[in-house]
Amino acid sequence: MDKTNTFRSALHQIFDGGSLSDSLKSSLRKEEIELLVQLQEQGLIEEAIAIMDSTDLEVNWELLKNKLDITEGGTNRKVLFGKKNILKYAAIFIGGVVASISFYNWHTSRNQDIDPTLDLGKDRIILTQADGSKKVLSEEQGSEMVMFDNDGNPIGVQKGKVLDYSQDGTKSTEKELVYNELMVPLGKRFDVILSDGTKVSLNAGTHMKYPIAFPAKGARDVTITGEAYFKVEKDGSRPFTVSFSDGFHIKVLGTEFNVSTYAEGVDVETVLVEGSVALSTNDSKQGELVLKPGHKAEWSSTDRNIDIAPANIRLYTGWINGELIFRNNKFETIVTKLERAYDVTIDFNAQDFKDKRYDATFDINIEDVKEVMHHLAKVVPIDYQVMGKEIAITKLQTKSN
Repeated sequence: MDKTNTFRSALHQIFDGGSLSDSLKSSLRKEEIELLVQLQEQGLIEEAIAIMDSTDLEVNWELLKNKLDITEGGTNRKVLFGKKNILKYAAIFIGGVVASISFYNWHTSRNQDIDPTLDLGKDRIILTQADGSKKVLSEEQGSEMVMFDNDGNPIGVQKGKVLDYSQDGTKSTEKELVYNELMVPLGKRFDVILSDGTKVSLNAGTHMKYPIAFPAKGARDVTITGEAYFKVEKDGSRPFTVSFSDGFHIKVLGTEFNVSTYAEGVDVETVLVEGSVALSTNDSKQGELVLKPGHKAEWSSTDRNIDIAPANIRLYTGWINGELIFRNNKFETIVTKLERAYDVTIDFNAQDFKDKRYDATFDINIEDVKEVMHHLAKVVPIDYQVMGKEIAITKLQTKSN
């Protein structure tokens, strides 16, 4: 099989099954695999197949590598891929120089017909850019990828599990705000450094919307669904706010806190580690409440009230280091957090464990789900069966004498 047909076969295999077989992957060069990944991330596999089927031109790899600025041979490989570059230079590879302009124009004209919710896989970290395009973020260590806006300007750099918007020095903007959205799936965690230097750790199953550069004046505002730990960069003239649906807001100047929309029985739960935060809702009669370190606040959209109480901080922030800590928790709560952390589905009868509470601690960095279930069975009287991502739990039947 010649090089063109091998690459065509690879495109078809990805389009049909979503991934490459080991045998076909071994017949491709490193550059070819790199390009396939980029085409898949941009949702261009089908278009690439159509272009290849319409041309017999050969590959010009030297031209491609020069255009993409691919540096090989080291562990700190830098890949400077912008969306427009991928569209144009992928065309150079699969169809020759003559086809590049037609490929780009064809994709642009068809963009309205392409499903904006591309099937990128439930286990992929997805960045949605201002124009609605979606990019899959790899978690590989040792590589670096520069993110570009629609005009080709660099806006951020991804290094492994960190996406950094602060490196270009653009901490604020006078222009209209441009937003990115990041979705971290179940079973994954990811970190973002915002343009002002604020560090945000995102837990599994979390979505965050944020501007690529905060306004020069006024609040620095982001929205969250899920769970996140904020380490806010202090700026007295621009308060940092986290906003939620139904009008709940957290305002800070410089502080560290954890916030979750997964808390049992409430819509938002926030725990303050250091500094101070002000809590408010659009329609609460309580006004603005101040949360002190070592305390947690809970807000429910049902009664529209904010409740504040002392808290054991480690129970709420251990997940940052991979710890799942349960103290006097309902079995349903333990199951829900395990499902989220390991991206599994656990089937059990809630009535079997009604009104029972348990203590347990797990480390997802070193314990897989089978090990966790083994240890859980020592704490909770259960039988279990692990079948891939499906786990069936039954209450352990005690033997009568």
